[in-house]
Amino acid sequence: MRFFQKIYSPYPYTYLHVAFVPLEGFSGMQYPGLILLNRLEPQRSGVLIHEIAHQWWYNMVGNNSIQEAWIHEGLAEYSPLLFYKHLYPDVYRAKTDRLARLGESIEVPIDLPLEKYGQESLYRQGVYARRCLFLAFIGEKGGRGEIAPGP
Repeated sequence: MRFFQKIYSPYPYTYLHVAFVPLEGFSGMQYPGLILLNRLEPQRSGVLIHEIAHQWWYNMVGNNSIQEAWIHEGLAEYSPLLFYKHLYPDVYRAKTDRLARLGESIEVPIDLPLEKYGQESLYRQGVYARRCLFLAFIGEKGGRGEIAPGP
């Protein structure tokens, strides 16, 4: 939380509740001041970091979740990379290597409405992975290696 407050802006709410609940088909879900994590799955730090990032990307900087999910999901997916880069460089390298390999095989557009993807796997590739790759590419080409100011 402190990391994102430093690079994005102060946390906009007075609280953040995290609840472990049974979620069907989701690892996590975000709402203003509330994160739900699936208690039926093993917990991964990246899911929690992604959902925390949604407190800024979706809750503060909103968009049409059905028509333009790539905006907030791409930024929320990119945010853990920034977190790992500054705090856990080995994890960052492993994740960026994985993304680079994945990026070589993804041909799904990033800007389709939800119903146009047809399959959840294609949606995840286009909206989450491909958009994250795009933001990482912009960050590297911008010369700082990230699109947000570093701590």
